[in-house]
Amino acid sequence: MKNLLLAILLILSPSFVSAQTWVEQRTDVKAEQVTPRLDGWVSGKLNGSIGTFAWFQISRDYGQAYGGVSITPKPWLQFGLSAGIEQTKNPLRLGSFVWMGNKRMSLLFIGEGLGSGWWYKSEFNWTITKNLGVGLMTERFKGTGPRIQYSIASTPLTVWTAYLFNEGGNRAIIGIRVKL
Repeated sequence: MKNLLLAILLILSPSFVSAQTWVEQRTDVKAEQVTPRLDGWVSGKLNGSIGTFAWFQISRDYGQAYGGVSITPKPWLQFGLSAGIEQTKNPLRLGSFVWMGNKRMSLLFIGEGLGSGWWYKSEFNWTITKNLGVGLMTERFKGTGPRIQYSIASTPLTVWTAYLFNEGGNRAIIGIRVKL
């Protein structure tokens, strides 16, 4: 766990941080079980369309962090590949992402492999007003369902919730995202 925390601190170095950086605390509520998790996205620009990014997740029983290179071939398209570590018997973790969007709509897909196995998450958001967005969220092992978010005016805070449907049981996920 110490190595994981050290990796996260290195990833969050000030020279790396940009306006596309956020940390969120989210809580997964399923039946009588409540599971908090901390997720974070850090990105920066190196030169022209080449950049860097990192993703991390920390929960009571699990942690991971990875970072790599991103490419922005068009203002509305960005993707990246990375490597890192996770808390598991085989700690090597590979990750990738694709982001597409504009001021009104965005789609973020994160996919991972190796280590503990395959995982993915996607968030689609359509901005209805300056502060309100609706969309769809899917996450492996959690399900797929509607997502709504509200950005609090004059703050870096966005509050969101999703209700995910899954054969293993439906759940609500509630989160607060802070843009850094």
